[in-house]
Amino acid sequence: MPKSRMLLALAGLVALSGCQSADTIGALAIDTDTTVGSVRTGDLVSEGKLQYRSGNYGKSYALFKKAAEVYPKEPTAWLGLAASADQLGRFDTADTAYKALGTMIGNRPEYYNNLGYSHMLRGDLVGARGYFMRAFDLAPDNVTIANNMQLLRNTASFTGRS
Repeated sequence: MPKSRMLLALAGLVALSGCQSADTIGALAIDTDTTVGSVRTGDLVSEGKLQYRSGNYGKSYALFKKAAEVYPKEPTAWLGLAASADQLGRFDTADTAYKALGTMIGNRPEYYNNLGYSHMLRGDLVGARGYFMRAFDLAPDNVTIANNMQLLRNTASFTGRS
């Protein structure tokens, strides 16, 4: 199967697993209602989450990008930007967001799970497995991570790679 068709098949399975949206980072107790100038970051993030959940990745990308620009120390904005960029295949932007997140939440399961999913979308199954394993070590009971690890196993079997 051509790589492009494999990536499309993977993208179709996002509803079953995928990147953890900015919703799951709420455990960090981040204040998303900070006002910078006349823009409330929480408004941008909340609308970005809504658009992401609705599959409107272009809109969520724009909202999370603005939130990250307005409030660059907001992990929720960066996590949403990275996940949206991954869904759009904008891996250069995703890499920038993951780099920023690495300094903010670099040892959290959401971070490693999303990095793993990003690498799986790129066809880097070995790299994806490494990130999923790190996420699993930090949160062995996380259903999203377990689903992604299963998706990776299925993908590796389907493509004849490991």
